[in-house]
Amino acid sequence: MKLFIVIRGAKERTEAKCVSIAKDLVGEDNVVLLNEPSFAEAHIKSMEIGASLVGFDYVIFLDADILLIKNNFFETIEKGINRLKDKNFYKFIV
Repeated sequence: MKLFIVIRGAKERTEAKCVSIAKDLVGEDNVVLLNEPSFAEAHIKSMEIGASLVGFDYVIFLDADILLIKNNFFETIEKGINRLKDKNFYKFIV
């Protein structure tokens, strides 16, 4: 599974650590850090980056205050993807 990670930063104390962990997990060239002036601008830029990527299975969008856990990272992503494929996952009963 080939992943790309877009990190939205706002000068959080955890920004450098977030980027470092992400690069360790998916490779140096598969991570980008955005420091846009507003969340709206960062979100738009994130979507533009995601839409322009070729050859990646998924794009993960993170705020820089989220620190990924290296243990079982890919297994956790796969589990989430499988849940999205389950048609009953979004079933609401009223």
